[in-house]
Amino acid sequence: MDPKQNIIKKNRLKLAHTEIESDDDYEYEEVRPRKKKIRKKSNHQKRQIIIAVSVFAVCLIALIVITVIYKQPGSFLDSTRNETGGTLPQKGSDSLFGENVFSKELPQDEVSDNIALERAKSYYMKGDISSAVAEFSEVTASDASDKDKATAYAYLGIIEDEKGNFNAALNFYKKALKYDKNNIFVLKSIAASYKNQGNFSEAEDYIDKAISNDSKNSDLYVMKGNILYLQKKFTDAIKAYQEAVLIKDDNPSALYNLAQSYMKTGNEVRAEEYYLRAATADNDGRISSLSYSNLGGLYLKNNDYPQAAKYLERAIKLAPNDSSNYYNLGIAYLKMGKKDDAIAQFQIAETKGNDDAVLLENLGDAYSSLKEYEKSIDVYNRLLSINERNVTILLKLGELYYSSGYINESLQYFQKITVLQPLSEYSRIAFINIGNIYDDMERYEEAVEAYQSAVAIKPDDPTALYNLGIVYKHMGQNEKAINTWKESLKSNSENPKPQIAMADLLYDEGYLDEALNEYSKISEKWSNISEPHFAIATIYNRRGETDFAEKRYKKVLELNNNDELIMKSYINLAAISLSRKNEEADKNAFNYIQKALVKEPGNPEALLTLGNIYYERGSFNNAIETYYQVIKSTNSNSITATAYNNMGKAYYKMKQYKKAVQTFNLGIEQDPTNEDIRLNRKAAVDSYESEMLN
Repeated sequence: MDPKQNIIKKNRLKLAHTEIESDDDYEYEEVRPRKKKIRKKSNHQKRQIIIAVSVFAVCLIALIVITVIYKQPGSFLDSTRNETGGTLPQKGSDSLFGENVFSKELPQDEVSDNIALERAKSYYMKGDISSAVAEFSEVTASDASDKDKATAYAYLGIIEDEKGNFNAALNFYKKALKYDKNNIFVLKSIAASYKNQGNFSEAEDYIDKAISNDSKNSDLYVMKGNILYLQKKFTDAIKAYQEAVLIKDDNPSALYNLAQSYMKTGNEVRAEEYYLRAATADNDGRISSLSYSNLGGLYLKNNDYPQAAKYLERAIKLAPNDSSNYYNLGIAYLKMGKKDDAIAQFQIAETKGNDDAVLLENLGDAYSSLKEYEKSIDVYNRLLSINERNVTILLKLGELYYSSGYINESLQYFQKITVLQPLSEYSRIAFINIGNIYDDMERYEEAVEAYQSAVAIKPDDPTALYNLGIVYKHMGQNEKAINTWKESLKSNSENPKPQIAMADLLYDEGYLDEALNEYSKISEKWSNISEPHFAIATIYNRRGETDFAEKRYKKVLELNNNDELIMKSYINLAAISLSRKNEEADKNAFNYIQKALVKEPGNPEALLTLGNIYYERGSFNNAIETYYQVIKSTNSNSITATAYNNMGKAYYKMKQYKKAVQTFNLGIEQDPTNEDIRLNRKAAVDSYESEMLN
């Protein structure tokens, strides 16, 4: 795994707000990104909370990889991991069949008159290997017939082969050949021993000798195909397996291995055909279960999830202890939108494969992608119990604990990495994460120290330098921030983020002309990124140059690569249109805000603008209802106060002065420093008192 996959995502320090034009009679709320507050949880809370997420990602893509991550105030660096969706390799899914399985395939000799030989065979079959070896050795040293000696040497070869003593086995097999040079079993066994040693040339020679003596033996062609397959000579292996199938069309090993070879050559259609034939020929045996398993994986890869589920369910029925099938079935259910069924399968896989590190890591990733953080954390901790120095898992746990709100635990995992591998790439990433967390906690000195530790590992690290500049800005050390961003830019001149950060700083300090000039340069060099266009639009909007602002906001929509800025552009385009106060502009405003709400239903800033549109139309009841929706959808005191203020104005327009006063009071409770609401309340109180007097 690329350690960059577990850098915490930080939003870049960016142009803080979206400007919305206001007039003398009406107040509009600026749309501002809000900085995420980190709240340390009490022990009681820690026992009870894990974030419950209702959003279920039906389409979880292949594998997410981020190579350079940038910091922004508020959220985490994209945790990049293998996204749930790929199949987990089956145990034995790339295996071949048709090898010498000596406990099942023995020399096809007739019962001998040699009592010692028959006694030796009996010992062998009972598992009394030492007695068998003694008896077979006695036969080879006696005046037994050539056939009996060949059989005895063959068995001695089998015994050594089963121990993995291939050279000793070969020695016995070759002695057997001296007494029976055309013995098919012995020739095949020699080929198998050479294959197991990786001596494929000799293996091919001996299997060809066996075939020349028995050209109608389907299993010999299977063995030849296996030898070729292991050399990655898949086209030649296919020819050998096809010969085996021509001789015996229901040979399960030949059919299955043929399917495997077609998969290696990318011919999935033929592979599917032979997996199905192998499954039928094997009559619910191991080859059958693996065929269905591989068919399930094939259909899963090709996004045919119902078919994948069908075959995986068959595989599970035949091999109920194969944990990987449950995992892949869970993925199929997940893709079909059956989240609960998917989780149930993942849990079975976890039980069946509790000592399978690869499976557990995949399950941890799957749970994480479903926002099932508690389950994911549990699985990763089990992996740590297998290997407590697994820095990949430590990175993932650090990220997960952060996502779940456990900041101190998150820090501990990242810090452990810096101790285990102090000068590694993993440690560099951990230091960046530690810096990001300290920055969010406003522990700036510690954040600086963490980023500098990352830079010490990699002096030209553009990410660490960029984030270090962000901290310097938060500390008010603007000169240091600019110099650090320049270093980041020097290490990666194709990265626009440091230049955007420097332009943002000019904007924040009020140097709008200089900021506009810098943003314009950035937009010319990187015309396909949204940030500079949005920033330019914001500056024009602040100046009241709405035609220019509108053009740039539309450019953000055209680029369609930043959801947050698309949403804000829709809202600001609606506000610009609304400010023009004509029928066509009103329609445009309504269309823009509807598009924003389709993209993100319940967005409080969009709802606030929709309420403003109703207000301008004189549809005060609709405006009031929409402002109530704003209040329900936000935790922001500022936005809530604005909604109450605008609602109070709507009541005022309707001459419902008492309700207006009450609503303005609620607004002041949310934002006691808002003088505009106080002035509006005074006007409402005066009107209410005048009404009472009359």
